[in-house]
Amino acid sequence: MSTPRLFRLAALWAAITPLCAQTLDLTFAPAASADVFALAAQPDGKLLVGGSFTTLAGVARPRLARLNANGSVDTDFNPSPGSGVNELVLQPDGKILAAGDFTTIAGTTAVRVARLNADGTRDNTFTGGTDATVLALGLQPDGKVLVGGLFAFVNNVARTLVARLNPDGSLDPTFNPVVTGTVAGSQSRVDAFAVQADGKILFAGNFAQVNGVARPGLVRVNADGTLDPTFTPGVGPNSGVQAIVLQADGKIVIGGSFTTFANLPRRGIARLSQAGVPDEVGLTGPSGPVNALVLQPNGAIVAAGSFNAVGSLARSRLARFGADGVFDSAFDPDVTGAIGLSTPGIYAMISPGPDQLVIGGTFAAVSGQPRSGLARLGTPLPVITRQPADLAATPGAQVTLSVATTATANLTYQWRRNGNPIASATTSSLALPNVQSADAGTYTVVVTNPFGSTPSAAATLTVGSPTNATTLALVSAPQSQHASAGARATLTAQASGSALAYQWKKDGIVLPSATAANLVIPITTAADMGYYTVVVSSGGSAIESPAAILTVATPGVEGRLINVSTRGFVPPGGSLTPGFVLAGTGTKRLLVRAAGPTLARFGLTAPLADPRLELVPLGSSTALATNDDWTPATPLATATTAVGAFALDAASKDSALLVDLATAGAAFTARVTTPGDASGLALAEVYDTDPLGAPARLVNVSTRGFVGTGANALVPGFVIGGAGPKRLLIRAVGPGLAPFGVNELLLDPQLAVIPLGKSAPVAANDNWGGTAELITAFASVGAFGLPSASSDAAVLVWLPPGAYTVTVSGVGATTGTALVEIYDAP
Repeated sequence: MSTPRLFRLAALWAAITPLCAQTLDLTFAPAASADVFALAAQPDGKLLVGGSFTTLAGVARPRLARLNANGSVDTDFNPSPGSGVNELVLQPDGKILAAGDFTTIAGTTAVRVARLNADGTRDNTFTGGTDATVLALGLQPDGKVLVGGLFAFVNNVARTLVARLNPDGSLDPTFNPVVTGTVAGSQSRVDAFAVQADGKILFAGNFAQVNGVARPGLVRVNADGTLDPTFTPGVGPNSGVQAIVLQADGKIVIGGSFTTFANLPRRGIARLSQAGVPDEVGLTGPSGPVNALVLQPNGAIVAAGSFNAVGSLARSRLARFGADGVFDSAFDPDVTGAIGLSTPGIYAMISPGPDQLVIGGTFAAVSGQPRSGLARLGTPLPVITRQPADLAATPGAQVTLSVATTATANLTYQWRRNGNPIASATTSSLALPNVQSADAGTYTVVVTNPFGSTPSAAATLTVGSPTNATTLALVSAPQSQHASAGARATLTAQASGSALAYQWKKDGIVLPSATAANLVIPITTAADMGYYTVVVSSGGSAIESPAAILTVATPGVEGRLINVSTRGFVPPGGSLTPGFVLAGTGTKRLLVRAAGPTLARFGLTAPLADPRLELVPLGSSTALATNDDWTPATPLATATTAVGAFALDAASKDSALLVDLATAGAAFTARVTTPGDASGLALAEVYDTDPLGAPARLVNVSTRGFVGTGANALVPGFVIGGAGPKRLLIRAVGPGLAPFGVNELLLDPQLAVIPLGKSAPVAANDNWGGTAELITAFASVGAFGLPSASSDAAVLVWLPPGAYTVTVSGVGATTGTALVEIYDAP
């Protein structure tokens, strides 16, 4: 295998975002007249608020309201439920699930659970109802709705405390966990759900048994409601559980009123393995109940409730722990006072964006400022109040581009032209005293303060010709094509300008006779496969098109995935966990590596000093193979040379495994961890060591992680081996993860597929658009569906053999958690 294997290490993360101070947002102060129990964030920045209040921000809005991003009431939304709202869930299609004590909503009968349209009117296609209070909702990827609470009947059918509704609100008869008893006290209830990516369901509350088996306060069931026997929390908590969140590494964090878990001291908060076993060392316990939990992108855990201390330190109702479980003593928003209920506290908490929190409850002040039941905290990024404007000028003119912001202190600026930094252009204005045609282009500025950066909108500078000649521009670039060997292929470009000339290139090499707007290949062969560009010139100006790919399918000649890799940050106590799937027959021999110290050879700073590698089958918590500190044994060294991987330093603490795995749809996770509280960057790699014709093959790789900005973009890589092309489905899923209970989502991901050694993408997407071709592709590879209007990204692309990276970033420099998937598509 001669295909290059080393991906561009310059794209590895150079740093990880530290814990941020998160101060009170002084611009957001919509006072609630009474308790807030439910919150949900919309992708457009609006905020749904539910509770027992009758006014919000001084406007009559009984028990359910929607706020604009600035905290003002959305006057077009007023469902007015007849009683309290305890839970809100936003569906991917923009519809809103609401639950609580009400029996009417939006002027119609709706018994304690309802679905609203985006404008607040009742969705009459949803007809579920219960005989008593609903406290919890959960949304599955298939649109089914989990309900939990105090009820005994759902849709007039016996269902005690927990049930599942079909997307139309009818009862799902296949799901019937029998929940009985209490952990403590007399009132049985279900308070929280978490849906795992594998379809299993965690639910929590105050109960003693599920399906006749002791599962106090916390249980995991299969998709059909039967007990999951791999989840064995022992005697569990000694009191109720009110909150559940799932970490990226599969661990489970719970909050509640308990003081022990499995007879270990765990006050109010505990972190469990996938099997339900508590961490060996527990998080420092708050003095009172934890009612809500949020995971931040860097793995930090935020806990909210009714406590007034954490350990020996005073902490009023809100506290944070690092990914390693260490209490963050610098985080102290100081939530005080009370409205409504006799027990003051925080009862709802969400994170609408990276390093942002919204809290709701019965408090009266935050950080010494009046905040009645509702507050927002965050890192105050720069806000651009006036964007740079498009300009047109003649050669020799002077032009100025400028921005204005809400603040001027501690700000820095960097102007860019066509994405490239302009030297010394570091103020709020950019003056160009003598513009020429070479200055034409797209200009942006990045404004930065100590909390982060905000990019401006793009402004276009057009420099006209005094002779009124038409400006040279590429009107349409050549498009990628896939052809069968022997077929005709035509690549076409269209440009504007005077006296145009064309010159086509293949793989950067000039094609001497290809000097027309169209490049025609009458009979394609495998030798024609490659990257094509065209240079269009007019007078003394020239422009080169983006590359178009021509792939050629030859009978009996195939390509296949032979290497996948993921680079990322391993936080203290955390892990890097890319997954992969095998298909075919027989066994597959793979070289799996976790490189840390050796990466320093390539100029990477802060590599993971001592990576530990575990290979874990999907759905299991037990590793089938492990390595810590590889040894340059002959089989490993031979395999490394055979697949073309870079050599690991002989005495390094990198890890490597050579394993034979069963196939037939087998799925695995390569889990990279490190001992103690160490952290750093690691590269996880999976190499196929078998010949290309072997019956077993790699067919899918996926990575879930935090997508940052700039160098912190999420960048998986892959290699296609063989002599033929390969069709791949590549997805970057952000909003589509919401039904799986993932927090801190990247709300608008975009992806770009870039060949090794090239700077421009050969395929890119922002918002997949719900096309029939992609929907069919999702089904053909077994990928979960996405709402047609979602902001998730996906491409279906033919690629020639070679190495590629998939760069995922957030539109507008946004950040959050995303799932990147690469599927072998038929």
